[in-house]
Amino acid sequence: MGPGRYHLTIDGRSEVNINDKALVRMSLIRLVQICKMKILRGPIIVKGVPANPGVTGLVIIDFSTISIHTFSKSNKVMIDVFSCKPYNYAKAKKFVIDTFKIKVAEVVLRTPKVNE
Repeated sequence: MGPGRYHLTIDGRSEVNINDKALVRMSLIRLVQICKMKILRGPIIVKGVPANPGVTGLVIIDFSTISIHTFSKSNKVMIDVFSCKPYNYAKAKKFVIDTFKIKVAEVVLRTPKVNE
């Protein structure tokens, strides 16, 4: 059996300062720890352009990537935790919801099918 696809996405409206680069950096590092993985590169944190303000952060991990995108105009945040190795989805989800104070979110979880 080859690597699986373990993919958690959370899209929601945040009640914190989503332009805070330090918050995005800390969140990426903490998500790597929660997933019990290792950082290979990053975190890389960049500000958006004036037409689409916000912050984007990315970390390359030993089994794939974790990214956070924030959008200042709408106060939305989109988090993507993708891995070829299983991790604790519930703990990652709770961390994101609590850290970004998200009241309503679209949460999508994809795990390998039985025959994959």
